[in-house]
Amino acid sequence: MPVTHLVKRALRILMGVIVAASICVPLFSYWTDVRAAFVHLKFGHLSVAFISMVASFLWLAWCWHRLAKPGGFQPGMRQALFLYSQTALIRYIPGNIFGLAAKALMMRRWGVRPQQAMYLMVYESGVLLWSGMITFFLVSFLIPETALLRWLIGILCFVAALFLFYPMRFVQLLYWIKPSLSVQIVPDQSRVTTVLTYLGYWALTGLSFAYGITAAGESIPHHLLQSIGIFAVSWVIGFLVLITPSGVGIREWCMVLLLQQSIPIAIAITIAFVARIIFIFSELVAYGLTYLIVFISSSDVRAHDNI
Repeated sequence: MPVTHLVKRALRILMGVIVAASICVPLFSYWTDVRAAFVHLKFGHLSVAFISMVASFLWLAWCWHRLAKPGGFQPGMRQALFLYSQTALIRYIPGNIFGLAAKALMMRRWGVRPQQAMYLMVYESGVLLWSGMITFFLVSFLIPETALLRWLIGILCFVAALFLFYPMRFVQLLYWIKPSLSVQIVPDQSRVTTVLTYLGYWALTGLSFAYGITAAGESIPHHLLQSIGIFAVSWVIGFLVLITPSGVGIREWCMVLLLQQSIPIAIAITIAFVARIIFIFSELVAYGLTYLIVFISSSDVRAHDNI
């Protein structure tokens, strides 16, 4: 068996061990308290958290369509929402890296040249990560015990900004990583506007996370801003661990680590798992909604053609 296959198999096994340990160890360690916290969750707050998360996925799909359209992306908004939801679900099977590849393939299939699809895939991921990091950095002063993490994220924000706001350096970095790549820059109408639209995603996910916290009966000072920052940095760290499916385990570990500075660890574990459940089901609902929208619009077009 080739060495590369052995390495891939070892990484998959390691991924499974990491995910299983991240989920099982905290649950078994605090099972009694976690179970009690689950029983007393407030349904109304969970409903708001769920709706906010569904809205965040639809917003993120709109941001993607806005970026891809100048590159020749042909589908309209409704079709783009559905396609983006599809690529979001793919990353649950092998890992985040496959979700990124699915975006590039989807853009190539719908009119974007391969060189531009590669650029847009990396650029969109970079904007999403950078906006998440800058979100955390701005509100991290409200989160206890995050000084070291704040400055590490701040340094990463500065370095990433040099590439995102100067695309030629960005392309040169890609060539340095893999000289055989063929990449072509797609103009962004306004990078500042693009970043602001992606900040809207973190506001919606943070709102969802905040209501997940209050559903567990906790009321943290400045909890909305804290929630936005904690969710954003946890998402970023989970995303960067590309071999895990949608950052499962890694993201929750980060949430618990940051939440336990202000609330009991059993409640923090409960909130982290509730956030993951809401995240997964919200993606499924967003996918179902976009599929329904596309199906209804297609039916209307067929009915009009038959008249």
